Amino acid sequence: METRTQLITRLEREIRAVERILDRRGMYVDMIDWTAMTARERDWARYRHMEELHMTIWELDSRLDHLDENRWSYE
Repeated sequence: METRTQLITRLEREIRAVERILDRRGMYVDMIDWTAMTARERDWARYRHMEELHMTIWELDSRLDHLDENRWSYE
């Protein structure tokens, strides 16, 4: 079983990785030829994956907050 410190470090690494993905995706969004897509494809491309990544960050952040509030139970 990993210690509290190891768990926090791992979760922080996961958050940074997801944030890097969001940054890269933002750069790619600027390069897409949106006129070649249908309205439905544009909506899906712009929002679908972004929402999933933001949700992942939120979940990881919530787990870190929970660990911080309950730190004694992981040591």
